[in-house]
Amino acid sequence: MNERVWTWLPALAIVSVAGSWAGRSLLQRIPQERFRTWVLLLCIGLYLLGCQAWPLLLAVV
Repeated sequence: MNERVWTWLPALAIVSVAGSWAGRSLLQRIPQERFRTWVLLLCIGLYLLGCQAWPLLLAVV
């Protein structure tokens, strides 16, 4: 693996642990069906944001 991968691995590990913890704590407070809806909307929103952001990111690089 190259150096860029090793740079991002610790950050991605921290984000994944934080996301798992946040999801578990939210599921204790809200119904699972509402949580699933929120996660679905979040994923769709991030996908759309990513589709719009790729041309900008590629222009910078």
